[in-house]
Amino acid sequence: MNKPPVHDHVNAVVFLWRAKAQLQYKQYERALTDLAEALRLNPELGEAFMVRAAARVEMGDFGQALADVERRLQMEPPEPIALLTRGNLRAHLGEPEASLADFAEFLRQQPGSVMALRGRALSLVRLRRFDEALADLNEALRADPASADSYLERGRIYQNQGRYSAATADYEKAVELGPAEARCYNQFAWLLAACPQPEFRDGARAVQLARRGCELTKWQDANILDTLASAYAECGRFDDALKWVNKSLEMAGDEIKEAVAGHVQLFRNGQPARIEDSKTT
Repeated sequence: MNKPPVHDHVNAVVFLWRAKAQLQYKQYERALTDLAEALRLNPELGEAFMVRAAARVEMGDFGQALADVERRLQMEPPEPIALLTRGNLRAHLGEPEASLADFAEFLRQQPGSVMALRGRALSLVRLRRFDEALADLNEALRADPASADSYLERGRIYQNQGRYSAATADYEKAVELGPAEARCYNQFAWLLAACPQPEFRDGARAVQLARRGCELTKWQDANILDTLASAYAECGRFDDALKWVNKSLEMAGDEIKEAVAGHVQLFRNGQPARIEDSKTT
């Protein structure tokens, strides 16, 4: 008669907790080594799969993170947060339709979850189902009126719809509620610098907001540097615009490099950037 394997649960938990501590210090490879040992000692330690998924997300390995979350979803007892995590990962991996099922099931179990409503809204935006996305974000804001992220995402929808007054109001609120969130400053500054309708542009305020976003990211975020350049261009300060757009181009990833290069040419020609011409942030 085959005996079930003996798991060393106590030592598995020790490795799990050390891995968690290493994650806080961004020691991802060491954390993965400890998590592998934890799962060797106890392959049924569900929390280790979720922590390893989190480490892999930080390392940009979203496919393996999804595999870990799938393993946890096959285990008992159920872990609702695994559903939410899988929804976010599916959305990130370009599977918005699949992610909607996870968000729906999580919301069935935990109605009114702000994280799930916001996650579902982002998937709906990718599917261009904007009215449904707005409904989710409105519900999220009713549940948590102090959510800078919800105001930011709703503002982006309004901006994409050309509803610039509503977008401006939401970005203003996002900056107020998220004073340490660089992406809030970036999005608001971009609208003020590059809005196609002149009554909503304010170059001086855009420079102020973009500089704050750059400070928060230690001047290492190519997207915000590009926004700062666009803000200077709106003020007619094209020498400053070229200085910062070239710095942005040096560190830009593939997803924005073409748009940034387009801005270099615009600023050389003494022309400001406009939202309809190039990027969405």
